[in-house]
Amino acid sequence: MTEASVFGFETPPRFTPRVFKGIPVTGSRSAEELACKHGASDLATFAMSFPEEAYVIDVGAGLSPFGNEVGAARPDIKWVNFDHSYSDPGILEDASRDAPANVEYVAGDATKLNEEYEPNTFDAVYSYWLMPHISANDPVSAARIVRAMFTVAKIGGLVSVGPRTVDANNPQGKSIRVMNHEGMDVGFLTDRIVTHTQVAESLRHLFQPQYPNRKVTRSPYLNSRRRMVR
Repeated sequence: MTEASVFGFETPPRFTPRVFKGIPVTGSRSAEELACKHGASDLATFAMSFPEEAYVIDVGAGLSPFGNEVGAARPDIKWVNFDHSYSDPGILEDASRDAPANVEYVAGDATKLNEEYEPNTFDAVYSYWLMPHISANDPVSAARIVRAMFTVAKIGGLVSVGPRTVDANNPQGKSIRVMNHEGMDVGFLTDRIVTHTQVAESLRHLFQPQYPNRKVTRSPYLNSRRRMVR
């Protein structure tokens, strides 16, 4: 069986110039819903799925409470929220408010994730809502991000990226989940993940990061810069 069939990849439908009312800018970032998007039945089940003292990263975490709630439920693990926007002190303050001690906030460029961290570092790498911002508009950078995710994931670790586009106008599917193993075709999988997280041309302008009452002036691909609050 090919890797393509294992992970359920299918040729995406042709993009159509329709815009549905109510399409979210980045959709729900609730911890409960993100746990389900990443394949769990609920947040509690997701939190208990990690081995003891697991090291986990959420790439493009933004203002989501996902890491904070998982970290609170599992004080033995270490969770990293990674996002370029944390270079803004106000956003960093908002995102890290009430964060448990085992959750770290790092500002950096996702295309250089593999420069920020050593290969084979994380037990699990998660990302949800980042790729629609990038895959359709800058597939070269999107591919760099996905390759970097596979690089920093441990052999046997999980890489979970979403949303998989149900169709080009409905970017709210579950994540694409791949177990990292030696000898797999990372190039093929990278191409499939980039392709299957793209949105229609007519929706691209909607997929811009939003931070209420704040303007982020730095490029999303700023030089990797670590900023820790814990």
